[in-house]
This record gives sequence, structure tokens and C-alpha cells, in this order.
Amino acid sequence: MAANSTKFGPISSITPSKPSTAWKICVGTCLEDNQLLVEIVDNGAGIPSEVQAHMFEPFFTTKPVGSGTGLGLIICNRIVADRHGGEIEFESKPGETRFKVRLPVKRNELSAPNLLATQPNKQMIHEIKSSDWPTFCQRLTQQRAGATVKLETIASDGVKTEQVASALFESLVFDNTDACNDVITLRLRSTREIVHEIIDPIRLTLHPSGKLDSFNLLQIAAENGLTTITLHPAIHAQMLSEV
Repeated sequence: MAANSTKFGPISSITPSKPSTAWKICVGTCLEDNQLLVEIVDNGAGIPSEVQAHMFEPFFTTKPVGSGTGLGLIICNRIVADRHGGEIEFESKPGETRFKVRLPVKRNELSAPNLLATQPNKQMIHEIKSSDWPTFCQRLTQQRAGATVKLETIASDGVKTEQVASALFESLVFDNTDACNDVITLRLRSTREIVHEIIDPIRLTLHPSGKLDSFNLLQIAAENGLTTITLHPAIHAQMLSEV
């Protein structure tokens, strides 16, 4: 890299890369609509469109097996969105890739989180905010202890580590161990007791069952892999909100 640039204020554009042009990274900051905007722009080759569609998916990586976990942008998004109420957006074309990070100037301007803010579209996938994880785990344990579940876990390298076709759900417990690590412990009763610890969860996502406001699949994306729990009967939004 031949040159770096830092400036204050939005970045309009930088010279696209050519064989004779120096590679550049420009960083700009400014205030925009009561938000701090940080822009990072480079003049590289750009991100292929087929990659852009998956960049914020957990465990998606363009690196060879064993060289990357596909969690870098997910972790960044968790820090910016979940913990600071901001957002990350990007656009990319040959010769210019631009990332924008927006952060609220005041934390108290954030709206209060809604545990299960469903929408009429029954295909809606609902992501549970990190601030609601302890409440959600407690409610799920209270309402679904003894329900039949199916478990599948996939390690960060893509290898399936455990599959349970049918077991009884006992509990899902959230524990904030320190400033860096969160732990969610899943306990199932089957022919053998299963205690599965999910270290440093990145996000909890509910997937629809096919019925309006009903969810039967819970995915927990974590640094050590992806855990999928299928519940029978399904979770209903109204039931959870009334606990």
C-alpha cells in the first residue's frame, strides 16, 4: 500500500486503482443527523456481487477451510448494532469500496428494545437483541420446559458436532461471565443428559414455523459454531409477551 489518507468530513471519491495508481485507504469522520459517521473507502478491485450478498452471514468466508471462521463482520456488526445502537452499510464496485459506520451521539436517544416485535409477514425472521437475551432465555425455559426438541450443532469449521433427533427441553440459561464473554447453556433430557455450552453468542434468531407470529426454530450463532434448536410446539409471540 503506497498511501493512506485521513480526513474529517464525508469522502466523495478517490481515484480508482490502475496498474500505475497507488493503492489508497481514506478514512473520514463527520456528524450527520445526530449520528457520528465514519467512512472507510479504498480504491481496490471491489467486492464481487456474489460475495456481497453473504458478507454479514455467520460463518461465510472466502478463505480456504481452516484459514478463516467467517465471523469478523458479524462480530463488528454485533458491537456496532447490538451494543451501541448503530449500523454498518457498504457499497462496492470495481475501483471503490465504501464502508459507512453510523453511531448515535447519545445513547439515551435509542428506542427501548422490543423482545418480539413481529410483523404481519409470517416469513419474517426475528433477531433477538442482545439486551433481551437473558429475558428470552428465562421465558423460554419457563414456557417450554418438557417440550420436544431437535438439536443440531455445527462447529466453526463447518463440521456437524452433534445431532439429537428427539429430546426433552429442560432449560436455556444466559450468563454474562465478564465484559468479554457471554455464555448460553442449553440442557436437554434424553437417553443421556445433554449440556451444551454456547460460548460468546453473536446473535439469537427465531425462524417462522409457517404460521403467523409463530416460531419453531431458534438459531444461536456463536464464536464456537452454530446451534439450531427446533421446538414442538412452536413459540408464539403473544405467549412470550404475556410472561
